[in-house]
Order: sequence, then C-alpha cells, then structure tokens
Amino acid sequence: MAGGMQIDVAELAGIAAEGVLYGIFLVLDIAALYILVRRRDYHRRINKPMVVAAITMFLLSTAQFVVDTTTVFVGFIAISDRPHRLAYLNDLSEPIFAARHAIYFAMMIVGDAIVIYRCYVVWGHCWKVVLFPILCSLASAACAFQTIWAIRHDGFDAQLELNMGFPIFSLSFGANAVATTLIAYKICMAHQQLKKTMSTAPYRGSLMPTARIIIESGAINTAYLLVYTIVLHNGTNGVQILASIVTPFVGIIFTMVIIRATLVADRKAADSAAMSQNHQMKPRPATIQPITPQGASVLWISTTDNISTEKITVA
Repeated sequence: MAGGMQIDVAELAGIAAEGVLYGIFLVLDIAALYILVRRRDYHRRINKPMVVAAITMFLLSTAQFVVDTTTVFVGFIAISDRPHRLAYLNDLSEPIFAARHAIYFAMMIVGDAIVIYRCYVVWGHCWKVVLFPILCSLASAACAFQTIWAIRHDGFDAQLELNMGFPIFSLSFGANAVATTLIAYKICMAHQQLKKTMSTAPYRGSLMPTARIIIESGAINTAYLLVYTIVLHNGTNGVQILASIVTPFVGIIFTMVIIRATLVADRKAADSAAMSQNHQMKPRPATIQPITPQGASVLWISTTDNISTEKITVA
C-alpha cells in the first residue's frame, strides 16, 4: 500500500495498541461471563447466545494476539535487515497472514451477528425485519473469505485487496447501520407509546437507559467500520493498525454492554426496593388502577445481554 507510514512501523504500533486493548478486553470478558452465568435471577435461564458470543470473542481475540505477536517476532527478530522485513510483511500470501485475516473477518461476523440478534429480539423475533442485515453480513463474509482464497492461491495484488476490501466493509457497515437504526426506532416508538398509555398512572421505569446502551454500542461498531472503509480506500498502511486492534475492540464494545446494563439493572432494583420500603411505611390511600386499553399488546424489550427486562403496555 502507498502511504507515508511504512508497514513495519504500522505493525509495531498495531501490536502495542492491541496488547493494551487485549488486556482490557480480557478483564471485561471475565466480568461479563460472570454476570451472564452467575449473576442471574433465579427464574431466568442462562443467556446461551451471549455466553457463546463472549467465549467466541475471547478465543478469537486470543488467537489474533498470538498470531500478531508471532508475526512481529518473525519480522523483527528472525529477519534482521529491513528490506527483507518489509518484503515479508507485505507478502500477504504467507499462511500466517491468511490466518490473521480469517480471524479478523470471523470477529467481524460475530460483531454483525450480535447486533442483528439484538434487532431480531427487540422486534419480537420477526426474521423478516432482519433479513436485509443478514444478507449484507453473509455477502460481506463471502467476499472476505473469497479474498483470502484469492490471495493465497493467486498471489497478493494490492488492487485486488482494495477492490474486494471496499465491498467487505461496506456491506458489514450497512448491516450494522440498518440493524442499529431498527433497534433505535423500535425502542423509541415503544417508549412514546408507553408515555401515552401510562400518562394517567405513575410509572417509574424507563426504556431510554437500556436503549442508550444498545444504540451506543451499535453506533460505535458502525463508526469503526466506516473509518476502516475510509482508511482502506485511501490506501495507507494505517489500515494495519486498525486491523490489529479490531478483535479486542469489538470485544470491548459488546462486553461493556453487558456490564453497563447490569449496573443499570442493579440501580433500578435498589431504587425500586427503597421506594417499596418507603411506600409500606406510609398509609395507603384508596386508588383506582388504570384500565389497559382494549386491544393493547404487551411488548417485551430485552437486549439479550442479561439486561433486566422491561414489560411495557403498548396500545
């Protein structure tokens, strides 16, 4: 690739940033798994899809860190002179680089799958809503592994990488953007309906903290894909830094959703318990319960990340 930054400099910067992010992700992933497996309500089953996703992200991040560390050791220790080092690092037909790209693309697919799965659950398990994001993600995966096969068998071509890289990340960006937008729309509409329906009765719950957590995570992942696409299109070696940090970065995004949502749920539970205790100490005046409008439906909003479920009545 053309650009002011040499490939060996980008590799060193990438492994340094990846090491820091991998350490952060490791701590967060352990905490998220503890929350998913141990800190659940007695009536709630283990969230198996999110447990599988957390373990998969850990395995992929660890595998990429090992592969990237091996690449740096070979490039900077086994190869002493810089011209041969640059030639080695630019030869993407090497098996170790094929493994790196396969791990990276697998992590990208996992990130897409988590966002699409959340959208699927929020929309009441309606597969038609997520059909377009699924097709975009599958097309992105097909292009990605076709690129790896072509480089391994036909040799590296910078123009091929650019031509195939742009649709790979554009399709993944489209899947994330559409799924995140659908999640935001559904939750915001449910929140507005809730405010109208419950206008005559006190309601202490709110969907917006949960919605904000989900939307922020999807937006950050979408923004990363957009930046990667732009840098790849410009043809600079800075893309190697982004490729090095992607697996721990994606893992941090989605484990933070689990942890932040648990903190929100704990705070709501503590506030509810305190208000219930205060309410029991006061005399109870006669009240008339509001009648649910005829034909109302019940919508369960769940982030699938062990977030406390909000039951709301939507007219």
